[in-house]
Amino acid sequence: MKKILLLSFVLLQISFVATAQEVANPANVTNYFAYNPAFAGSKNMWRVSINNQLRWYNITHKTAYNTFSVDLPYRNFGLGLLTSYNTLSPGFVNSGIQLAGAYRIKILGKFTFIPAIELEYNGFYLNTNQLIFYDQLSVYDGIAAPSAATLEFHSVHMLDASAGFVFQLPIDLHTVRPWWFNFGYAYFHIPELRLNLSSHSPYYFSGKRVYHAGLLIPVATKKRGVMLPEYKGLYAYPNVKITSYPNFTLFSGGLLLYRHPFMIGLSGQYYSTVSLYNKAQIILNIGVEKAFAHYFSAQFMYSVDFGSSILNNTPLFITHEFSVILHFANRRITDCPNNLKYNGKRKYPGYDTQQFIPGECPPGMTRRRSGKDSYPTFYPVELPDVQ
Repeated sequence: MKKILLLSFVLLQISFVATAQEVANPANVTNYFAYNPAFAGSKNMWRVSINNQLRWYNITHKTAYNTFSVDLPYRNFGLGLLTSYNTLSPGFVNSGIQLAGAYRIKILGKFTFIPAIELEYNGFYLNTNQLIFYDQLSVYDGIAAPSAATLEFHSVHMLDASAGFVFQLPIDLHTVRPWWFNFGYAYFHIPELRLNLSSHSPYYFSGKRVYHAGLLIPVATKKRGVMLPEYKGLYAYPNVKITSYPNFTLFSGGLLLYRHPFMIGLSGQYYSTVSLYNKAQIILNIGVEKAFAHYFSAQFMYSVDFGSSILNNTPLFITHEFSVILHFANRRITDCPNNLKYNGKRKYPGYDTQQFIPGECPPGMTRRRSGKDSYPTFYPVELPDVQ
């Protein structure tokens, strides 16, 4: 436990040094907890996620979004903590802390339903010493003349609440393995529950609704000679997410192909009813996962986002996103009851599976979990053993 807490603290410091979240993540397979609090503890493991965006790096300067989150299960409960630190320019900074609680309901060991609530703090800071005003608010025109605009505030602090749910169910098509479907909905920054802690209270974050769904499909081929389906380790994961704001909507979706340890995907996103140079984007995702120890696994993902609706000869908007997801397998309650020790090197003879060693976990109990139980790492909800 001390090692996990120490690692979480170190990663938290990295998140603030690396300098993402009221921002649309290019990939729908990273940083799940940031767009639905019901994903807190959904993997039934300790999960640490680091996500960093270099936003439009070739157009603007020092624009970066970063989040760090950790979530864990406790019996049927899930707890999650997410921190964000955004630098929109040298003069504009905002940060936030989100604390979520979820409860997992399992029916027949297959259907999973997870409702959740979340409390959140957001702070917005203006550094006038590094702030430059533009008469033309354009990344192309540069500085025309300094502005003498009057600032009514330098910082804003507010508390608000969010809520959401996720459910997962298998789709049995009498194939080698079942398909898994997940759907979720979250309402962030509920206006009726917002509490402003500053004398000036502009609504920086309007209430937003997020709808998302994904389908994990094991791809089977016909076995040569007998014409029976045979699973060869390949998954397809089509997914979609709709983020609805009061004035515009963001549509995003894509397809990820996965065969351990690699994954590759192509996706896109589009802003409706809003005038942007890069309102349509194409995103390429590549990643790899690996178990570094028996109880520890990691996924590394890189996404590059190209603006595909650029007009005339304006520069191409490019966003880079880097993410790391770490999983730590937790002990199941039935593994080692009464504080008995687990000896992973102990080998029991096959003819006597009920042999008992004093002070150790008896055989015949639920198997010990491992880091590989998180595979596929990008899939956000625990897959039951019927898999």
